[in-house]
Amino acid sequence: MEKLTVEQALEALLEHTKVIEETETVPLLQACGRVLAKDMIAGFDNPPFDRSPVDGYACKAEDITDASESHPVQLTVLEEIDAGQYSRVTVEKGQAVRIMTGAAIPKGCDCCVRQEDTDYGEETVRIFRPTGQWQNYCYQGENFKNGTVLLKKGDKIGFIEAGILASMGVIKVKVYRRVRVAVLTTGDEVMAPGKRLIPGKIYDCNQGLLAARMKEFGAELVEVAAIEDRPQAMTAAESGAGENFAGKAQNFDAG
Repeated sequence: MEKLTVEQALEALLEHTKVIEETETVPLLQACGRVLAKDMIAGFDNPPFDRSPVDGYACKAEDITDASESHPVQLTVLEEIDAGQYSRVTVEKGQAVRIMTGAAIPKGCDCCVRQEDTDYGEETVRIFRPTGQWQNYCYQGENFKNGTVLLKKGDKIGFIEAGILASMGVIKVKVYRRVRVAVLTTGDEVMAPGKRLIPGKIYDCNQGLLAARMKEFGAELVEVAAIEDRPQAMTAAESGAGENFAGKAQNFDAG
């Protein structure tokens, strides 16, 4: 058998490794570690509405320009809007709405006053400090805009990518199928773990190590086995002609 350097062996391996083109669609919660097979484009603005980043009161900034602790400005509170609620009310001059963090800001408001700068009023509220126009105000599409490419074909899905996909409303994702790998270990001196160790033998740690590493890379393990430490046995296994591999070689992408 011709001896190869590590570089030559790697080059030969890459020459015989085909690019995976087949795709499949999997649930998002099972997609971690997989590779995207298409660009993921936002289909809407996120958030899809202007929202408050504070607990407090949404109002018009011009109404509270002169607010101070000695001369607070009093506004009429129309209603309370909690996170997850959407109000169709329009806030006019001299009015406000009680609003919670993450809630949609109603029409007519251009700022959100922190509740710490108020008397926490329910029907009316006194404002003790001015808040500038568009202050404490998160705009529609601040996270991402409709039509934005958020993830690209070929990106590997990790926990951050999974979060982005979930924020897009995705429940299934198109990915490339996993690389199919056969892990074959050799050595006449090794035995499979779990058997009683025979004098002169050691346990085969490479099989477990390599199989685990392939799983970490996201590969599908089609076969994991030990073969005799003879060139003929190795050749037979690689070609699928061996007793344990007959008809299986065509299922491997790498081994």
